[in-house]
Order: sequence, then C-alpha cells, then structure tokens
Amino acid sequence: MSKLLERLEKASKVTSVPLGFGSSGVREKVSPLLLMVLWDSGASQEVSELAKAGLGSVVVSEGFEGIKELSAQLGDLPWGVWTQGLTKEKQEMLKSSGCDYVVFSAEGTALESLEEGEMARVLEVPLDTDEKLLVAIEDLPVDAVVFKASNKPSSSLSWLMDVAAARKLIDLPALVRLQGPLAPAALAGLRDVGINGVVLESGEAGLSVLKELSHAMGGLPQRRKRSERIAPMLPRTAWRSGSTAPKPEEEEEEDDEEEI
Repeated sequence: MSKLLERLEKASKVTSVPLGFGSSGVREKVSPLLLMVLWDSGASQEVSELAKAGLGSVVVSEGFEGIKELSAQLGDLPWGVWTQGLTKEKQEMLKSSGCDYVVFSAEGTALESLEEGEMARVLEVPLDTDEKLLVAIEDLPVDAVVFKASNKPSSSLSWLMDVAAARKLIDLPALVRLQGPLAPAALAGLRDVGINGVVLESGEAGLSVLKELSHAMGGLPQRRKRSERIAPMLPRTAWRSGSTAPKPEEEEEEDDEEEI
C-alpha cells in the first residue's frame, strides 16, 4: 500500500471525546492535516533538507532532475511526481524509481496507466469542475484527489465554500494545492470541511517556514464527530408566532379503588 495513503488515512481519523476516568494508554499525536510540498528544481535548498522539515510527503514536478535519487535523499519520506498526463511507459518508469504516488490531470492520461498497484493514483481536480463530473470521480480508478486552487483568495470564506462543496461530493482522500502558507483559522476550516492534507507550492518558502507551518498544523486538534458538535435548539420564540406550545401528554390514571 502507498505510504501516502497510509498517512492520509491516519490524518482522516475522527476522534471522539473519551468518557470516564479510564485510559487506554498514551495516544500518538497525529495532525488532522498532512503537509506536503510541491518542489521544483529551482528551489534554493537541496531536496534532501526537506526530510528535516516534518513534512508528510514531497511531490516534484515532472521535469525534476534526479528523480531516481529521491528515495536515497528523502529516506522514509514518501515522494511523488506531478505530471500533466500519465502514460503506461511513464507509470512504469516512476514505479521502478521508487515513486510512491503520481498526481495527474484527466487530460492526456491513458486508462491503461491507472492499473491498481503499490503506487497511489491522485487525480488533479479544478474547483470549478461540473458537479456531475465530481460525482463520477468516486467510480474512477483513482485513490485520492487534489483540488486545484481557484482565483479566489485562499483565506476567504467564499473559497472555503467552494472547497467544501466539492469535497462533499467525493468520498476519497482529498488534498488542496496552495500557493502560500495559510493562517491557523484557514487551516482549521479546511480540516472541518474534510480536507486531509495541503500541497504547498515551494516558491520562496524556506526550511524554517516549512518547519513553522508543520508545527502549526501538528497543533491542530483532531476533527470531532458530528454527533459531538453542538446541536441547534429550537428557540421558545418559535411558539409565539401564532402557534401554541405542545401540550404534555396526560398520564393515565390508575384505578386504585377497591371493589366493595
């Protein structure tokens, strides 16, 4: 099984509030959001330094030089390749290089390259994709999706609504590609709508920035079950608009009289 999928599965676990005083031991602290970095060959640091940043994974562009050396440079850290289209030949080459997963767009991808195997298949999905196509993704030979950012600011409620609407239609692990780090409130919003990880474009992000972001994401509490969230209550004023409050049911009186 892909290491990326294993880590996404851990991140997606919904915790429940423990009851009572018993304890089943110390639980491992797992961030509800996996931090991934899209690295390019023009980055200022060596890719091997990313293994020290507390990342969940590293994904490189298709033209990245030295793909075959990535496994040795990153150690146990899973890595993948982001490509515009996937062919059978490309899929076999990446698999032989130790690639853990591949991210691809629907255009230019051959069905024969999507055979199920150890390498995970992650489909790039624009946020403005038609709803009927979003619903169909779950039945395709893919293991996860990554939502491509729109023109809206990723710190806005409008953008988060678009992400939530798309996420609700796909029952697969879901990532979001970002151009820059987000504030804790925005990260918590992604967690609450069911996003399992973020893919940050490297850009000018240095190792210290990645470490800080990884620490902030690790401090996020796990997403709670919906049943544990505060349920809406019907206000008493709802009975003042002409309707009457429901009457309590009358208890049946027992006949305690003795026969004479």
